[in-house]
Amino acid sequence: MTVGSVEANGDVRVRVTVEGSDGGLRTVDAVLDTGFNGFLTLSAAELAALGLRRKSETRVQLADGERYPVSTYQAPVALGEDESPRSVVDIFEAGEALVGAGLLWDCDLHIRYVAGGRVEIEATP
Repeated sequence: MTVGSVEANGDVRVRVTVEGSDGGLRTVDAVLDTGFNGFLTLSAAELAALGLRRKSETRVQLADGERYPVSTYQAPVALGEDESPRSVVDIFEAGEALVGAGLLWDCDLHIRYVAGGRVEIEATP
């Protein structure tokens, strides 16, 4: 299923559907970051719009080796905008929405890496 595209600047953007605390669904555009081994990051504004409550705080290590505290939330999530969220995953609060390698586990990822190229992610059987 096509879930995103490649931007002119090279960013790979994908759509993610997140279920809010009231059961409503919200589609978020996120940058695909395979160097991030978590599931998903969302901004404080997106987390508030979803009505998610902070579960805990943890420390994450960034590529530069520095460790930072971040708030952790949980919600059902699905890749794409036409899918019903199934998997409950940890979501970290960050400045922008990122999809990490954790959300891609057990999936096939295909990227046509040109501006406007399609991004397809399929769950493996």
